[in-house]
Amino acid sequence: NQHGVNVIIDEVLNSNEPITLVATGPLTNVAMALIQEPKIAHNIEEIVIMGGGTFGNWTPTAEFNIWVDAEAAKKVFESGIPVVVFG
Repeated sequence: NQHGVNVIIDEVLNSNEPITLVATGPLTNVAMALIQEPKIAHNIEEIVIMGGGTFGNWTPTAEFNIWVDAEAAKKVFESGIPVVVFG
């Protein structure tokens, strides 16, 4: 019954242990959560994302999850949180 951004914020803030976020789609909600509540970054151990690769699946050089919201991907990659990327 909540927006995904609010769920991310609530779960991370209320966790007793650092959380690993696993994003299998565009990073819009993760980036928005980091913008709305920057202190969540301190309780995120890492962000694992499906993206990148050696060839694109949306264009010859772009992977869909990064391509459709490149600004969000930039925010996540520059957040200072360790990011694990798999294609």
